[in-house]
Amino acid sequence: MSTENDNLERITAEQALELYLQDREQDGAAPSTVASHRRRLRHFVRWFDEETDYNALAELNGMDIRRWKLWRFDEKANGDDFSQNTVKTHLDTLRVFVRWAEQVDAVADGLAEKVKSPNRTDGQRDNEIDDDRAKEILSHLDRYRYASLEHALFHTLWYGVIRIGAARSIDLADVDLEDGYITLSHSPAEQTPLKNGPDSERTISIRPKTCELLRDYIEENRVDATDEYGREPLFTVGGRGEGRPHVNTLRNRIYALTRPCERGDCPHDRRPESCEAAQSRNDASKCPSSESSHAVRRGSITWHLRTETPKPVVSDRADVSPEVIDSNYNELSEREKADVRASQLPDDLGDK
Repeated sequence: MSTENDNLERITAEQALELYLQDREQDGAAPSTVASHRRRLRHFVRWFDEETDYNALAELNGMDIRRWKLWRFDEKANGDDFSQNTVKTHLDTLRVFVRWAEQVDAVADGLAEKVKSPNRTDGQRDNEIDDDRAKEILSHLDRYRYASLEHALFHTLWYGVIRIGAARSIDLADVDLEDGYITLSHSPAEQTPLKNGPDSERTISIRPKTCELLRDYIEENRVDATDEYGREPLFTVGGRGEGRPHVNTLRNRIYALTRPCERGDCPHDRRPESCEAAQSRNDASKCPSSESSHAVRRGSITWHLRTETPKPVVSDRADVSPEVIDSNYNELSEREKADVRASQLPDDLGDK
């Protein structure tokens, strides 16, 4: 007696993954996107090889998806502590992979619909962009929209660890591209206040790559503009003479940039031509997977801490107290926190 699965291609999970990644590369996916998908999906391949007795991907069913999820994310006893954002990102990637497998007749139709991502609490976003996603976004911009407003803005937000309001306040005169500094000034009388008033004023160093990117943005893509106070904003939009953009205009650029359909497939099975969030930057926040500039900041803070940047350095650069970092921003697992603390400890007494 034949079944629907008898008509499917008989390939293993590993073979399917390699074909899928080749397809993504040929479709123009950024190398960082391909690498991120490989990294996330390799856990699924390992589960398939080690935890099932299946010979082909075609044997998978909805219950297997549930088993994989439990296997992959029930590892806290081993020191891992997965945030909802991490779980969602992995499941979104798996769903895209399974949908591809449906299209090439490697799994039964409808299986992708059974890959369910966790619901966001009270309809809220995850409110943090992890470093994998930030790298995907920046690599895509570097390849396809180099030195655009969005590229310069996102790069400055991530590596500068600054708020969107602070980015809006920057003038051309505040940027020292020769020595690598940006000066942030609190000027409420001229409509460019900083979050914590004068206490937020500071000078931050910027890396050589940031200097190069900002120089190219200024020379090639920045729209000449002067605000009503005679100042020249760094980040400008629209036609000449429009002045300093409203903070919500810059926020909408980030919402639009973080939509998954900007770089690949929609994880929500929406068609871009009929999706309101895909049609307009002003509606981009309606995409369930778009994120705010605040999510960029949170993710950057966590990334800096995870890469062992001392907390006082992050605190000063991000203009946020160590206590607030501990309570609101730090998404490190307990083991990661221990590793960061260990990196700050002295060597043995005999070491010099």
